[in-house]
Amino acid sequence: MRAFVTVRAFVAAAAVLLGLSLGGESIAQAATPDYLRLTDASVSQLKREEKQRQSKGRDRPVFIKVGDSNTATHLSLYGLGCYRYQPTGLSDSLLGVVRRYRKVRLPLGRTDLAGASCNHKEWSNSFSRVSLVSRGGTLFDFPMERGTDFGLDCIGSNLTCEIDATTPRYAFIQFGTNEALGATTPALGAVQLEEVETRLAAIIATCRSRRVTPVVITAPMAVDNSFSGPGLPGRVIQVNTVIRQTAKENRVPLVDLWLAQSQLIGPEFNYGLDQGGIHLSSPSTPDRWLGTVNLSIHNRIGYGMNLRSYLILSALERLDRIR
Repeated sequence: MRAFVTVRAFVAAAAVLLGLSLGGESIAQAATPDYLRLTDASVSQLKREEKQRQSKGRDRPVFIKVGDSNTATHLSLYGLGCYRYQPTGLSDSLLGVVRRYRKVRLPLGRTDLAGASCNHKEWSNSFSRVSLVSRGGTLFDFPMERGTDFGLDCIGSNLTCEIDATTPRYAFIQFGTNEALGATTPALGAVQLEEVETRLAAIIATCRSRRVTPVVITAPMAVDNSFSGPGLPGRVIQVNTVIRQTAKENRVPLVDLWLAQSQLIGPEFNYGLDQGGIHLSSPSTPDRWLGTVNLSIHNRIGYGMNLRSYLILSALERLDRIR
């Protein structure tokens, strides 16, 4: 196994990053960066995947959501797909991204998650579809498990079932919280970290075998509380170190949500987490949908779910420009 960066070393590096400023203006006060990490190798890989999709006539603006409860919850991206809601706090170009990915009609996904989607007809879109491969409490192995084990009427894994149903351009992938949460020791061991690497690499390979560009998102910040026990934030750092390394080695675009929470939100607003310390927060308003589609700078630097949605839209905008 390769030598992974130590927790102490990564915390030290993060401390330096937290002190960054832009011309005397704090990062949180400036225009929100997109936190999309692209290497020259990942750009070249992205162009190859784009050409493959075009050659098969499958290059349409569709993405799928692959993740645990922070992806499956109705407070995630779903509201952006609701035509009765007009997103606020976005530039004209990002509003264009919303319109572009709302445009393609997709079949309905999971129907067993009450309240997750605002769909009222027999179709959805990339934002509003309840993904077959997003489920609370899951780990990196969930996408590769058999769909029939989860009641899906398809042959293949949860991931391939969702890809085949939607023929997407991108797959946004976010796990890691439950690996860190379920550990019984203050730090994760080498075997556990190797499993994260192996399983993430398998997800990436499967996406590419279906001509889908994987986009990895780091696991969110987490804080210690009575539910999780000690060591959770450090274990998340360990998992994210593996996620970053695996994404780089496999030439995969990466959205660094953990770093964005650290730099833009910080401890004043509990890093954009709810009281439980592991789920991303969103505004508590009478209409929760409206709160989740308000992506103003105020909400981006106060609520983790709003920040995550903004970063995904920003990533879509940049990725679509690469041809």
